[in-house]
Amino acid sequence: NLDNGENNRDGIDSNVSWNCGVEGPTDDPEIEALRGRQVKNAFALLMLSRGTPMILSGDEFRNSQGGNNNSYCQDNAISWLDWEDLERYPDVFQFFRDMIHFRHAHPVLRRKEFLTGYNSSGYPELSFHGEKPWYLAMSQPFLTFGFLYAEPAADFGTDEDAFIYCGVNQYWETKRMELPIIPPGMRWQVYATTASEPLPVGEPENGWLTLQARSLTVLLGRKAVR
Repeated sequence: NLDNGENNRDGIDSNVSWNCGVEGPTDDPEIEALRGRQVKNAFALLMLSRGTPMILSGDEFRNSQGGNNNSYCQDNAISWLDWEDLERYPDVFQFFRDMIHFRHAHPVLRRKEFLTGYNSSGYPELSFHGEKPWYLAMSQPFLTFGFLYAEPAADFGTDEDAFIYCGVNQYWETKRMELPIIPPGMRWQVYATTASEPLPVGEPENGWLTLQARSLTVLLGRKAVR
């Protein structure tokens, strides 16, 4: 915040941030890819969380204030939106649109009350998982975890029963997760992923999900169409 003229004393110190290895702009394709994944990771988790999602204008195309967390006094490029970023990061913009659409389509994500226990699906409405389904080691850092929503049509007025699973890998190496079993006749399909590499052939149909380092994948479980 040196540009604010307060000798870097203004703004908050408790920043939960990471520069991915390089401070400021970079031409390194790996770091750029990682930064793009992290933006998508954060937004996907926001859209899959209950409560009112708070989005700052420009998030949808990676708007940056150059690291300045107290830019109220800057009427210049530090605080302005750079609309050229919309052309630089069309994949981020499209990902935001897809996740917003997903949230609108699934009312289980927007329930105002927290249901503890099972809904009419016979599953917990919201459950958390580790690399093994139904088991999350609470004593360890949640570097790799998953969460599952059960969305029965009878409870939410939708056209069909659905399950939503998000596998998250914060680890710096690839991880493989075993998926929860959903009712017979239903199958998992990939709705969205932040990975830059395709999933191995046959997954998640065979009950496993491979997650690239620092990525997540959103699965939608529905009745299989023959």
